[in-house]
Amino acid sequence: MPVTGTLGVLIKAKQQGFINEIRPIISELKANGFYVSQQVEELVLKYAGEM
Repeated sequence: MPVTGTLGVLIKAKQQGFINEIRPIISELKANGFYVSQQVEELVLKYAGEM
């Protein structure tokens, strides 16, 4: 069984049309203690077409 992290789930949700944007969700996660490096955040946003 492949393992997918939180950011991977967000990317998949956007690809499948369940959400429109990842950026506000990442911001909310970070405000609640979720850690993601700036580098990874930028990579995810670029991959999702939000940068």
